[in-house]
Amino acid sequence: MSFDLESGERSSVTGAHDLWPSGFEFLDDSRLVWTADDDGRHRLRLQSLGEDDARILTGEGCVKAWCPRPNGEGVLAVIDSFDAPADLFLVGLDGGEPQRLTELNKELTDTRDLAPGRSVTFEGADGRAVQAWEHKPPGFDASKRYPCLLWIHGGPLGSYRDEFHARWNAALYAAAGYVVVAVNPAGSTGFG
Repeated sequence: MSFDLESGERSSVTGAHDLWPSGFEFLDDSRLVWTADDDGRHRLRLQSLGEDDARILTGEGCVKAWCPRPNGEGVLAVIDSFDAPADLFLVGLDGGEPQRLTELNKELTDTRDLAPGRSVTFEGADGRAVQAWEHKPPGFDASKRYPCLLWIHGGPLGSYRDEFHARWNAALYAAAGYVVVAVNPAGSTGFG
């Protein structure tokens, strides 16, 4: 929120949405960059003051840390995903694909078969849509049977996100031969 010390008026800076911004920084007097959980990801957004909508700058994965470039022409961001540990990216303000600047774990990840999760949606209680991440073992064969791990996080705060997490890394369990279904029930962060 913005609060005018002279008039006492306040207004929303990040527009009309139901997300929970977790960090923001002004690029100049009229624009700011902020992050929030959104649909199982942690995305970076560009917001112009006075506008309700913010431009989404990152799609897949989770933005872990970020810093606007001094020239105001982009944002340096640390991004990871289910199948890729964190690396540094240059994120343009035009909403194009982030440019990877580092590949710190390439030697290791090239020798592993970590499949990305697949976002699925199904109907839950009261007809509400529920999102989940599905992870299948490398070389998955639909004609075979696999053990399944059903993950439902505690909450309501939090969500399973497209991130390379040290504790909840479904891709590692899938690599061990499990089908993993990680459910984000109603009330999960980033789902309204």
